[in-house]
Amino acid sequence: LFFYYAHYNILGLTYHLKSHFPAIFRLYEILHQRSEPPTSKEIEIASGKKALDPKSVHAYLSKLERASKDIQKALENQAAKAVGPWDQSQFEGLLVEWIVACNQPFEEVERPEFKELLTYTHHPASTLHIPGHTTITQQVIQMSEGARETLRQVFAVRT
Repeated sequence: LFFYYAHYNILGLTYHLKSHFPAIFRLYEILHQRSEPPTSKEIEIASGKKALDPKSVHAYLSKLERASKDIQKALENQAAKAVGPWDQSQFEGLLVEWIVACNQPFEEVERPEFKELLTYTHHPASTLHIPGHTTITQQVIQMSEGARETLRQVFAVRT
C-alpha cells in the first residue's frame, strides 16, 4: 500500500513540476533518464542548496538537452542501421507469404485495423505503402506460378 501511494505522490510531484516549473522538470527528466548518478553539484542544485543565476540555468539546461538529443539521435541512427533500408518489394513478399501461410483473405490488407497495426510498427525512415487486395492477388498468382513450375520440374525428374 505504501508503494502504491508513493508512486502516485511521485506522479503528482512530477506533474506539478511540469506544469509550474518547466525548467526544473526538464532537469528532472534529464537526470532521471541518465544511467549514471547525479554529481554532487547537481544534487546541490536540485535540493536548492545552490542557486544558479538564470544565465547559468539556461546554459546548464542547454548543455544537458544537447547531450540528451545527441544520445537520442545516436540511438535512432543505430536502430535505423539495424533495420536496414526500406524495401517495398521485400515487404510485399513477406505480406503475401503471411497471407498464404495463415490462410488470410486477400482483403485483409485493406482492413483499417491491419493498416493501423502496420503503420504503428513501421520503419521510421519512410512512409508505409500497404498494397491492396488486387496487388496481393496478383502476387499470390505469380507466387503460385513459380511454385507450379517448381512442381513440374520435380515431377519431370521422376518420370
